[in-house]
Amino acid sequence: MRQALTWNPVGRQKRGRPKNTLRWEIEADMERMNNNLKELERIAWDRVGWRILLSGLCSFTRSNRQNINHHENHENNEGFMIKRSVDRAMTLTALIFIVVTFLGMLILAWYISR
Repeated sequence: MRQALTWNPVGRQKRGRPKNTLRWEIEADMERMNNNLKELERIAWDRVGWRILLSGLCSFTRSNRQNINHHENHENNEGFMIKRSVDRAMTLTALIFIVVTFLGMLILAWYISR
């Protein structure tokens, strides 16, 4: 399933060095979370784990969306809000990685069954 990360698109690319690529962000997030590719693939294959992960992510972002503006001025000096936004970005990047991996598995299964 690493095909999604190592895919080399054909065609012309924009000039200059990209700010960030999906692969770089995912590898950095995996390093920060101390997870590897196999662990995230295992979560993607497990239906119950997948649902728990999605429900946790959805409730996490929904509940914190309302509280961010209220607490931003009070806790910004301590770095609490910065840490929370970094954690949310890592979680969303992990979710994107899992979705891309899961879609790759579905496409591969469909292609094999043809």
